[in-house]
Amino acid sequence: MEEQKNISPNIIKKHVSTIHVKSKLGLLEKKLSNVLLLNAYDDLLNKQQHEIDIKTLSLMLGFNSKNEDYLKEALRKLVSTAVEWDSLEDDGSN
Repeated sequence: MEEQKNISPNIIKKHVSTIHVKSKLGLLEKKLSNVLLLNAYDDLLNKQQHEIDIKTLSLMLGFNSKNEDYLKEALRKLVSTAVEWDSLEDDGSN
């Protein structure tokens, strides 16, 4: 009998070659992109706009600061960053 792995429903598995970022992102911006993707994931094909309140966002990020300006600045940096989604084959081709 094959053993099933316990995978949390709050984990998104994406291959490292799937996302290409043309800017340097800090840890907070990288975490933001993952949390925003996780939050929108179930409705990606049904909605063009997604929303999350800042309290939930902070909680999901593990952002324990009351400095919302810092968080908002990280969001602005993320919004202004070019992100290219791609799937690469083992030989490097698209």
